[in-house]
Amino acid sequence: MKIRFLSLFLLLTISSCGQNKIKTFDKTLIPGTRVYLDKPENFKLAANFIGLKSGESVIQFFDLFGGNYNSNAKSFTKENFEKKGVTVFDFKKLKIDGFPAKLAFLQGNPNQKSLQLVFGDNEFSVMVMAFIPDFEKEKIKQIENSFLTIEYDKNRVVDPFEIAFFKIDDSKSSYKYSKTVSNMFLYTKNGIKKDSFMGESAYLISQLPTERPDMGPKSLFDTNLNSLKSNGLIISKRIPTERKKLNGFNCYEELIIGNLNNEETQIIMTCVVKENRAVIIAGLVKDDFESTVEEFKKLTNELKMK
Repeated sequence: MKIRFLSLFLLLTISSCGQNKIKTFDKTLIPGTRVYLDKPENFKLAANFIGLKSGESVIQFFDLFGGNYNSNAKSFTKENFEKKGVTVFDFKKLKIDGFPAKLAFLQGNPNQKSLQLVFGDNEFSVMVMAFIPDFEKEKIKQIENSFLTIEYDKNRVVDPFEIAFFKIDDSKSSYKYSKTVSNMFLYTKNGIKKDSFMGESAYLISQLPTERPDMGPKSLFDTNLNSLKSNGLIISKRIPTERKKLNGFNCYEELIIGNLNNEETQIIMTCVVKENRAVIIAGLVKDDFESTVEEFKKLTNELKMK
């Protein structure tokens, strides 16, 4: 199964927005989103990610409420895919529930096809990604037809923790829950909500399914750290902590000292695994380093896997 990793820093520039008129739906709701659709035949709601699954084929949904379609879809072009060595079988501009959209049929993996859809307006942006192995290629047309039935309810109030793999008590820390985008949960000083947190300390929890049951948290940690490095993190020092268990579950944790976007940055990062579910905690510290790390530890101490 291919699960898409999102940069932790994407969340820091996403804002909230208003509501529109109520719609009535007779379709399947994707939990954790405002997306409804007619499911492809034999697909079921996934237990370990936001989306649908059938056999080895998966469909993932990333609902960026407060995002902007024009900016997020700007690089979603046939030319950009081809520059990356991806084969583009088809590329369409269309409408999804009245919203501008782009749909691409791709092959980047020699044994797998992909359908990728992006749609939205100046208040939200949705990315839908389907990955279909060649031995299940008969599902491709079913999935495309399903995409065309999507409806989006801006008026739906999403419980941010309805798709959470964890629960956490933030009462003991000065950092409180602020907002959720897709499968990333943001905690900020006093829970403040605003358009951008660039340059400020923030505590992020992201979650994803693992490739195998009880995958080693150190392996997951290394994969995520490499992703952060590819997003511009320059590391000067890594300090493993003594934490090997978090409320009964295997974990791995390090304090990372370095530079991000030309700013001195520390990251206290913890990876926790339970069966096929994993949580990655990244406390990004930009100021008051010692005291902020301690506040982040208070939050981590309270995290329990569901």
